[in-house]
Amino acid sequence: MKGHPSFWKGKSLSIEHRANISAGCKGRTGHPHSAESREKIGAWRRGRKFGSGSESRRQKISVGRQAHIAAQIPNCKCGPCGGSNNRNTSIEIILRDRVLADFPEVQANVRFGIYEVDAYLPPPYHLAFEADGDYWHRLPGRAETDAIRDTYLLKYHGLPVIRLTESELKTWLL
Repeated sequence: MKGHPSFWKGKSLSIEHRANISAGCKGRTGHPHSAESREKIGAWRRGRKFGSGSESRRQKISVGRQAHIAAQIPNCKCGPCGGSNNRNTSIEIILRDRVLADFPEVQANVRFGIYEVDAYLPPPYHLAFEADGDYWHRLPGRAETDAIRDTYLLKYHGLPVIRLTESELKTWLL
């Protein structure tokens, strides 16, 4: 039952109890807020983005995350430390081991602010490489998401991104 604690899960309610719940719900419009309240809430939410807040708050969070990552806590499973998302796809491996084989300084899965790049060549190159899988990167809206990501990396980290598709990377296997 939605909204009830987990101890209700799998238990059936008596007919009398169901009738009481039904009687309590009679006359409801289906929404706890009036139309006026919903309009006010909607006006407040419009234009806001997920995670928006003051610049100082974002800066504090960023400093905290960087300190946590720098601490290199063994076996930490949180997102910034790599967590469960720390596996490499076959095309990321091709990108690093075949395409960038001439660069021993190449680094895998390096985080820049809120994003992580598949491969990074540190200065004097200062380049990011992304291995774009054919399935995921042809989905609707994915090109716009990638453009936003690339713009962020260039604007805030001065990091140009070179994107290689799965088909381009697999030609390196031949």
